[in-house]
Amino acid sequence: MNTRSLAGQVLDDPEATEREKTLDVVRMSAEMLRALQPGDLIRHISSSTAIVVTANYGNRVTAVRTYDVTNPSEWEVVTPRRHD
Repeated sequence: MNTRSLAGQVLDDPEATEREKTLDVVRMSAEMLRALQPGDLIRHISSSTAIVVTANYGNRVTAVRTYDVTNPSEWEVVTPRRHD
């Protein structure tokens, strides 16, 4: 079980990076949801999957998950077809 930091506590988690150990992680309230801005980082409490906020509509937020792409042969570029 991973121990994570809450409200700025620095905990001894062998899997946590030095940066993660300095992050404030708190349970979100409805007010905090309304205040989120594009670029804010949030994560789900059960999986700790981090996602980036892209839009805020007041009662809901749109967010995306990002990946580090390091091996180009494992990926495909998807673009719209051009009708010339």
